[in-house]
Amino acid sequence: PPSSPPADPAHPHPGGPHVLERSSASPRRLRPPGRAIRSEAGLGRAGRRPTGSFSGKDGVQYVRTVRASDDPALFRLAFNVLREAAANKRDDDPLFESVTAAAVNAAIRSVLPGASSRTLRTLRACETFRSTLRALRPVLDRGGRAVALLALRLANVRVAALLNHKRLSRNGGDDGRPPIDLRVVERRLSTLVDNLAANGNDVVKTIAFALRHDVELPARLSLGTSKANYIDPRIAREFIHST
Repeated sequence: PPSSPPADPAHPHPGGPHVLERSSASPRRLRPPGRAIRSEAGLGRAGRRPTGSFSGKDGVQYVRTVRASDDPALFRLAFNVLREAAANKRDDDPLFESVTAAAVNAAIRSVLPGASSRTLRTLRACETFRSTLRALRPVLDRGGRAVALLALRLANVRVAALLNHKRLSRNGGDDGRPPIDLRVVERRLSTLVDNLAANGNDVVKTIAFALRHDVELPARLSLGTSKANYIDPRIAREFIHST
């Protein structure tokens, strides 16, 4: 594996990610580069679950854990990169101080000429948007345009959460609330989609359920950033015309 970590192409950040591993072993203290908050990390062998955790756009923390049972190949790569990066470093040394947005883009171009991290973010955003609308198709066939507009909003929320597009407070900084956990977002959105499908015969009930469960995330996420910069409008146009 390369000497620098395989940063998630959907979430590169100039400050550079840090990779940590929680295990049953006593944790080490590892400081990520830049201004990111210190995180605990352990390098023991028992219960190995390498986790990437770094600050994305507007300070939204992005966290992803790689488990051996989920993706053995990715797990081996992540663990080997982690072990190599931590070699010969003190507890408070940065792990991946050399990782920059330019380095990530260069790595992407070596595989996909002409592409960049933004290209991959756009691809992931469009596929997430499209797949969410596809999952809600049974609801739309029964609910009509009122539910179609709600489906577009939910798909937009999912993309904004994926890309870490956070709404800033009035003073231009972080609002001080805990970071958005993408795993929690996915569970909530999946539950919402399932319930919408179950209640699709009753449009009023469908919309009422969604509004009860769709309050906090849109208030914390910048939906306009995703909509204007990463979602292909042709997907929404095709979706609306097909309802």
